[in-house]
Amino acid sequence: MVLIKMNILNKSVTYLIGSIQNDPNLGCSWRQRFVELVSPIGIKCLDPTNKPAGLVSEVKEEQEFINSLKKEQRWHDLRDYMKKIWRADLRFCDLCDFAVWYVDPKIPTWGSTHEATVILNSSKPLLIICKGGLGELPQWLFAMARPEEVFPTIEDCVQYLKDINGGKIDISNDKRWILIRNYI
Repeated sequence: MVLIKMNILNKSVTYLIGSIQNDPNLGCSWRQRFVELVSPIGIKCLDPTNKPAGLVSEVKEEQEFINSLKKEQRWHDLRDYMKKIWRADLRFCDLCDFAVWYVDPKIPTWGSTHEATVILNSSKPLLIICKGGLGELPQWLFAMARPEEVFPTIEDCVQYLKDINGGKIDISNDKRWILIRNYI
């Protein structure tokens, strides 16, 4: 008999990947809903739309600043500003235990694919919420995704995490799940 550990995701950290620049609400809505649903089980979220103080962001006023740099053709200033965002977001990829990527196939995204590649190159789990479900997942992403880890809704993804946390899904032999915070 195998004993499955309960509350295994308590203290785990996820990074929330998804479009910001081309999303009508800068990617905030789905992230806020996700954080609200996973907080009770102890999952901490690294949210690029709600960064800790002192880190450069790309929402609200920052998006206006980015657009002004573009309009004024201040390309070097834009590069310097975006490099700060790029570095912080990739550092979030380093720090997380797993990532959740919200994909809306109708919204172009650039940084998300890079971040997802960093996650996969680090052998970390990548869960995908795809608007419209697995049948709408862009073809290229099938090379990156495990079909059983692609969900049509935020709630379905959260239920999967609750099933892991409650012991219904055993991740003990899945070498991608290294939850070091349980031991420190």
